[in-house]
Amino acid sequence: MQQTEKIFDIIINDDIFYKNITKQIRILFEEAKKDLYVTETNIREKSLCTSSLRLKWTMIMLKEQANLNKIKEQKKLYINKKKEQLINMPEYVHKSAIQIDRELGESDRVKKINNLINENQTLIAFLQQITNIFQDFGFTVKNSIDSLKLS
Repeated sequence: MQQTEKIFDIIINDDIFYKNITKQIRILFEEAKKDLYVTETNIREKSLCTSSLRLKWTMIMLKEQANLNKIKEQKKLYINKKKEQLINMPEYVHKSAIQIDRELGESDRVKKINNLINENQTLIAFLQQITNIFQDFGFTVKNSIDSLKLS
């Protein structure tokens, strides 16, 4: 169970996940802008790589969803471990499971973990929007090529 606490220390203190989620979103936004940048000279190249771009962004999103699931699982393990420790302490013997859950939920560590979960959910929502853009990107490029053929 100490492994769980070490993982949380790493995740909670990790700059890219906790303190600078907006920085990570900004970096991903800039990368998406590069992938979406289309000119007359690179439009044929973009038409050939739309599927791989869609796959790239889907994989990034799935990776972040897996990361979020891992954090949620680690949170559950941490709370269960803490409950076991608290139940055996004399001052907690007379408290109900609901009171113990409430106290655990109000702890700084659980609040940080919940903030981390919320920030990762924001990142996943952002990535979902990017993925949706890339689903339509192939049609946009195709329509642009057709438009160029007509002119």
